This record gives sequence, C-alpha cells and structure tokens, in this order.
Amino acid sequence: MTALHRLLSTVCCPLLLSLAAHAAPEDPVAKLLDQAKAWSGDPRKHEDVLRACEQVATSPLAKKEQKVAALGLMADAYRQKRKFAEAVQTLDRLRAAFPEDKGLVRQALHAQLATLWEWNKSDDGVAKANELIAASGDDKPSEAAGRLWLARFLLHRTRKPDAAYDEAKKATELAPADDKLVAEALLVMFEAVWPKNEVEKALDAAARLLDPKYLALREEWERPVLLKRPGECLLRLQRYDEAAAQFLKAEKATANRRFGQECCLLAARAALDGAKHDAALAALERVFTDYPELTDHWHIAQTMIVDALRRQTKYDEALKAARICLDASPERSAIAANTMLIAEILRSLDGHVGRANQMINFQRYGPDGEDGKPGTPDDLKDPLAALPRPAYPARERAFAEVRKAAGDTAQASRFRALTHIYAGDPKAALTCYLDAFARATGDDYKAAAQDLILIGARAVRGHAVGLKDFADYVNFGPDGPDAKPGTPDDLRNPFEPLLR
Repeated sequence: MTALHRLLSTVCCPLLLSLAAHAAPEDPVAKLLDQAKAWSGDPRKHEDVLRACEQVATSPLAKKEQKVAALGLMADAYRQKRKFAEAVQTLDRLRAAFPEDKGLVRQALHAQLATLWEWNKSDDGVAKANELIAASGDDKPSEAAGRLWLARFLLHRTRKPDAAYDEAKKATELAPADDKLVAEALLVMFEAVWPKNEVEKALDAAARLLDPKYLALREEWERPVLLKRPGECLLRLQRYDEAAAQFLKAEKATANRRFGQECCLLAARAALDGAKHDAALAALERVFTDYPELTDHWHIAQTMIVDALRRQTKYDEALKAARICLDASPERSAIAANTMLIAEILRSLDGHVGRANQMINFQRYGPDGEDGKPGTPDDLKDPLAALPRPAYPARERAFAEVRKAAGDTAQASRFRALTHIYAGDPKAALTCYLDAFARATGDDYKAAAQDLILIGARAVRGHAVGLKDFADYVNFGPDGPDAKPGTPDDLRNPFEPLLR
C-alpha cells in the first residue's frame, strides 16, 4: 500500500465510519450497513457495496451516523475503482447533507483533497484546499492541514514554488505541535527552494527535519536522503568544514553501511574542496578500510586520493595511486581517462612531456610500437615498468578479513580479485579472475570473462593492446576456431606467462 493510499484510507473511510454508532441487531439499516462493511474489502463486491450504501443513504429510517458511514464507504469504493469524479461527488453529498456539522465538513474536504491529489486535478485541488482553509475558522490545526494541501498542489501540480514555500511555512506556524504535519511541511519547503538555489532556506528546512521526532516519522528508505541534505546544502554554500562534519555525523547516525560509505566519501569531498587534504585522504582511505565489503565507491575514492595528492604536489605518491586507477579501469573510456591522468602527473614530475608521451603511446600501441612488430626501431618501453605500486597496509588487512568471508562463488572470486587490484597486487587479482571465470554459471560467464581480460590480464601486462588473443582463447580454447588440435589455428594460453 502506498503512502497516498494509506492517507486516503485514513482520511476517507475510517474517519467517517468512526462516526457511526452501533445500532441494535434488529435494525434493518444496521444489518445492511454491516453487510456493506463486510463487502468493502473485496474489490469484486464494490458494486454491491455501492447499492447497499445508496439504500442506507436514502433510507428515511437511517440515522445520521449510518448515512455518514454509508456515504464514506461509497466514496472509498469509488476511489478504489478509480472513479474519482464519483468519489468527489459522493463527498459533496455528505457535506450537503450535514452542513451544520463543521467537523464532518472538514473531514469530507480532507478526503476530497486526497482524492483530487490521486486524480492529479491541479486547479480543483487548489480550490478545494482554499475551501478547507476558509471552512476552518478558528481551528488552526485544520487550517494548517489545508495550507499543507495547498502547498503540495502549488509545488507539485501547478509549479509555483514560492507560493508553496509560503503556505507550507504557515502550516508549520499554525500547528507546531503536530509533528507529522510539520515534517511534511518542511519537506515541501525544502523541495520548493532547493531547485531555485535558495540554499539558506533549504538548509533551514533540511536541518529542522533532522529533529529525531520528525525523522522517526519518515519511511526507513527516506531517512538517508534526509540525513544527507544539510551537508549538501553546506557544500553548495562552500561551508566545507561544516559540510564535512555533517556528513560524518550522518555516517555515524546510520546503520545502513552503503549509506555510511557514501557519507564517508562525501565528507572526503567536502574536506578536499575545503583544502583540508590530510583530512580528505584519511576519509578516503576509510572508504576502503571501514567498508571493505562494499566496492561501490572504490574507484571514485581512489581517483580522489590522486587528486588530493596532486593538490599537495606529492606527485610521486599521486603517480603510484593513479596506477591503481588505471589497473581498476573497467572499460575503455576509463582506461583512456586514467592514461591521460598518469600522463599529466608525469609531466608535473618531469617538467616536460617526454615520459607523458611515452605513456600515451605505450597504452595506444603496446611494446611492439606503431608497426605492431617486435624487435623494430619503434618498439616502446612502459614508463611505469620500474614503478612499484603503492602499499596500503591498513587496506590490505581489512581486505584480508573480508576475503575469508566472501564465499566460494564466481561473484565472490570477482570480489576478491577487485580487492587485490586496489591493494596493488594485479597478479593475485588475475588468479581470482580466472577462478571466477571457472566458477561462473549461466550468462554470468560473460561478465566474468570481461573482467578477466579487461581488468585482470590488462593490469598485469600494463596495456590493452593485443587483448584479442585473450578473448580468442576464452572463446575457442587451445584448439582454435576449427576445434581441431594440431592445426594452424591452434592457440597458446596467453594467461600462463602472466602468472609466472
């Protein structure tokens, strides 16, 4: 059941039914109404519900409470059948039947607003919300509810964010003790100003929503979004220290580890943007060490580590860290981007573009050079060949623990392989990728094969040239395309030399 349906069922039917008194068992109207109630939960019986309730609503023997209940059941049945016009008209009948009952009139207006929202009737919704506000008189909670409905329609249906913000703000002032209403109104206020870059107003609403009494009323899936919002506002305001602190606070406040890792990364981003490079590096390393089972943000975190080191002009360390980015690149556009990243760092280190161009050419042509033939004058050397990969001892310790618990599936072996890539050990990663390919079932072997070749084999070799040989071996095996041993198309195993 959606939140809207819960709202409608709360506002439309039960509130009206609650007014119905229990009649004596021999009362024929009561029996008919009880039968309609029993049928109301069965969509197949909606027509029966409507007929029975129409009899009750028009019966001269029916009491007020019975008519109210009958019209409420009819409105709810129409709504469930998505006959929204009939639902609204039925509630108009209810209001017209008992105009002196102001509370009942307001309840019917609430139900009509919920129906119009589901029906996506913008102008009618605005008009009905204003009707509820006018009907509220001195009843501030009722007026607050009307203004919140008006704010919703203005924001989401008629696209008038300024007016929506004002109405939602008035709602919070009219009913400050209604936690649910205030929480809803604060959401509207945030959504009205954030797209318009009115960040101070957005920050105020987002920060107020973190009050535990409001946060507890939101759905579990929604809370991470709300916890992040103040930090996002502070980032946009360039209040980086406060933003980092807010993200770290959100990280500590959640039991959702994926969200915690995201907050850790966001705290690092805020620290980096605020030129707190050491704090950024510490948070970025925690993306790995505190969340070693979650690979989601590893690549961006490693890239940000390179960025932080470059900003500190620690180019030697940045070069080593960037090599991990290149090793981990999952597709060709990422390989190209990280090749250029390393070339830029080499230029910064050397003060010229000699090794930078070597890097680009080696990645483009491989060791055999542009002519593709070994032992000719255009053969190339890998400018990174003598460069050790970085040592991350804390990262390796964390990875070692999760590798043990990862399981014995193809996916577990692919995961282990990636931990080795990010720990700077591509040969160990290649072994795991081979195991993943062997274990893969169904169509999973395709993804395992791609990782095996594009990440595993390429990272050990240091370049992507000639990967077709690996793909051919995976596709055909040692006997080659003709599937016959001892013929010219036989293939050598290109993985074996890489494991020595």
